[in-house]
Amino acid sequence: GGRAGTINYKFSGMTPGDYKIRVKAWDVFNNLSVQEASFTVVAADNGIVLRDVVNYPNPFSSSTTFTFQHNISSLISAKVKIYTIAGRMIKQIEEPAITGKFVKIDWDGRDEDGNQIANGTYLYKLTVESADGQFKDYVLGKLAVIK
Repeated sequence: GGRAGTINYKFSGMTPGDYKIRVKAWDVFNNLSVQEASFTVVAADNGIVLRDVVNYPNPFSSSTTFTFQHNISSLISAKVKIYTIAGRMIKQIEEPAITGKFVKIDWDGRDEDGNQIANGTYLYKLTVESADGQFKDYVLGKLAVIK
């Protein structure tokens, strides 16, 4: 009906950094639509770039999901280690062969012994590594349990 379409444009020669693009389009009835999108250009030799690392819900009562985005086209592995505030590791979650660029890792809120963890604040370390071991990066974060 002339009210939908696709724009394909290949950007080239852009330096690394954050960008914003605004697209204006008119349909066959002369109706204007404006959309904005933000994106980041990263250098291919910079290794892994991790973005939007969060666990949701946070705080949580019984389970949470760790999510993040990355820029690697090949397989990656991810490891989440959860620690008490005192620094004792209580859980390690490993995902060995991840193909997507948006990653979700579920956690049932149980420690290595299978027990539900107590109310409180915990720390986590997400480590991501390329399958060939060439690139590796990590992010630290906090999570809370409230029952």
